[in-house]
Amino acid sequence: MSVYKPKGSPYWHYDFRIERRRYHGSTGQTTERAALAYEKKRRKEVASAGPQDAGAMTIDAAAGRWFDETQSGNRSADDVLRRTQVMARCIGPAVALRSITGLVVSDAIARRRGMLHRGKAPANATVNRDIIAPLRAILRRAKRAWGAKDMPEIAWDALALREAAEMVREYSQEERAAWAAACDEESALALDLLLTQGIRYGELFFAPQAIDVTGRRLTLTGRKAQAFSTLTLPLRDDQARALGRLAANAIAASREHIWSRSYWGLYHQLRQAAARAGLTGPRLIHGARHHALTQTARVAGLHVAKAQGGHASITSTARYAHAAEADLRRARERLARRMIGKLCLRGLAGEQEGGSAPHAQYETLQT
Repeated sequence: MSVYKPKGSPYWHYDFRIERRRYHGSTGQTTERAALAYEKKRRKEVASAGPQDAGAMTIDAAAGRWFDETQSGNRSADDVLRRTQVMARCIGPAVALRSITGLVVSDAIARRRGMLHRGKAPANATVNRDIIAPLRAILRRAKRAWGAKDMPEIAWDALALREAAEMVREYSQEERAAWAAACDEESALALDLLLTQGIRYGELFFAPQAIDVTGRRLTLTGRKAQAFSTLTLPLRDDQARALGRLAANAIAASREHIWSRSYWGLYHQLRQAAARAGLTGPRLIHGARHHALTQTARVAGLHVAKAQGGHASITSTARYAHAAEADLRRARERLARRMIGKLCLRGLAGEQEGGSAPHAQYETLQT
């Protein structure tokens, strides 16, 4: 059978060969019948693409080929496939690559912004990820790898929607204490892991087997970043013991994860505790991850924060550089004040001996 459902995935995948070339990946469909229809469509796209000019390929066929060549097999493949499908619908699946101009992209962005979810328009960052990111990658591959000629130049930076500044958040000791005090024992432990380990909220729902009480470590698998699909984090003694008790309870109750609450049950408990503690603002729970990684960047540097956060690139970790920069600035200011104080003392001593204060040195240091 050319379609199958991998263990743990809600989507059916396809796998077939044409002229010794293998095509495989997620169909993005949750039923076998729909998956077979998608697989049949992909076969036709592959066969029709053939040796023709790459610039004449439709965006639908090009998106499928790009996915097969660059994304198939990645852990985030299902999410990437969904985004490329949204992009193709907004562009128009039959539009040729060579016909995609800046105006076509602008119209596609407008269509994506009009796709409301629960009555709300998508965030600018979501629109950029759904339209510009996959389309730009596909057109680049068409020119560089498939030999597409006479492709229009697109001003991507001018078309991209302005995104909100990246959230960088730290919680004070008082805020953390108040939040934890408003939690029950289980949600307080979850909060402690978020604030100290820097894992994403969804990664809290790990299997009991992920905990090594004796070795005091937590091993996360199947993470968002492929480069860090497995990550082992050290635990404090109290964290290891508490997680060990939850793991034993979860095994006895035949639960897939260690918590007694569901994903949304624990989420709402943490949100309500934050409200009782007087914490306000967007993405309070995800802010705990930012807090943990900012603290790590401050104490141990960006490369350690990169490993802890599971970032594939140091560029993703650079958002936390403000912590190190602020600490360096404060240290330099303290050093400057200390040096200025010494110069002033020397100046006073010089005046007492009939000399003059070193004003030039003072002015140079101030500058």
